[in-house]
Amino acid sequence: MINSGEGNWNIVHGFGGDTRDTKRAPMECVNIAQHLGFESDLPIDEQGETIVGQEDTIKTYDRALYRPNCPPVIIGMPHSGELVPQFIADRVERPEVFGGQVGLDTGAISIFAPRNDEFVAVRERISRMVVDPNREATDFAGKAPSNKGVCWETDLEGKPFYKPGQELTVEEKKPLIDSVFVPYFQKLAALAGSLFDRKASDGNKEHKKILFIDGHSFPGNESISAYGISAEDPKPLIILGTGKGKTEIPGIEAELLDLFTRTLEENIPDGVLDLNFLSKKVAQNEIWTGTKNIKQWGDKGAPINPLGQESRAIQIEVNRQFFMTDGKYDRKRLDMLHSAIYAAINSIADKL
Repeated sequence: MINSGEGNWNIVHGFGGDTRDTKRAPMECVNIAQHLGFESDLPIDEQGETIVGQEDTIKTYDRALYRPNCPPVIIGMPHSGELVPQFIADRVERPEVFGGQVGLDTGAISIFAPRNDEFVAVRERISRMVVDPNREATDFAGKAPSNKGVCWETDLEGKPFYKPGQELTVEEKKPLIDSVFVPYFQKLAALAGSLFDRKASDGNKEHKKILFIDGHSFPGNESISAYGISAEDPKPLIILGTGKGKTEIPGIEAELLDLFTRTLEENIPDGVLDLNFLSKKVAQNEIWTGTKNIKQWGDKGAPINPLGQESRAIQIEVNRQFFMTDGKYDRKRLDMLHSAIYAAINSIADKL
């Protein structure tokens, strides 16, 4: 249990005690991608959904569990949410913040979500500006360099985006965290348990380690002063983060990270480097190196449970300048990225 000074919280019960059997009213939402006039990355059958119930704030991909030798891999997409609750949208003065810079990881679903039940995965449906799963649930103030807490109130330049006096109170934030943050991590933990529970029988392989992939995209052609990033500077196509310089916990062994990198580079055409905004195909621990996901899922040097099981983690950031122009996706490039990243995951999955 964490005592936040704002009320007690833990990953199972949230702020409100054991609310697993408590029914909350569905939220009417706005699809921020469609509202701002750029292409949605949601599957067609989700693009018209604007009412989100208590059980619907996340999307789970778990059919891989029914495969023999399901790979010991979990993919998370914490910033893929295109939906903003209407009551929040009504209080926002600058809705464009929810789609620009780091408001939405455009393309993350197409790049990271399983298409043929290859891996298990979880993605958020609610905007990270409403509740950010890559922050601590009790962090309302935020930490450097972004200084953004679990519920954002300013953009990365420090400018408020709510109407004056319309910011969310802490008491309004708590049920949002319980509805959005808690289910995401509960489901990740449940999937990890299911992978660990597989026994070496009936064609299955027993897993002592699992790999957590944290899937993101970043704006390669925008300046972000909080991170010292200039729009004009060439940047990598893909950045792999394992916590270097940020955490005392390495995400994964160096030899596995190097194999992952090599496989990625082999599956990305050399011609991409003809684009003058790309500096290289793949970089390790540049700009964004991973923090929360590495601390939670990285190599702690010891088992994470009494059964002697362990976890590893890699954060993957993909440069969206490569696959999105004027609010439209280049689907062929997204397909190439999806295939390359999945090849890299498979290259190390059997070695865990």
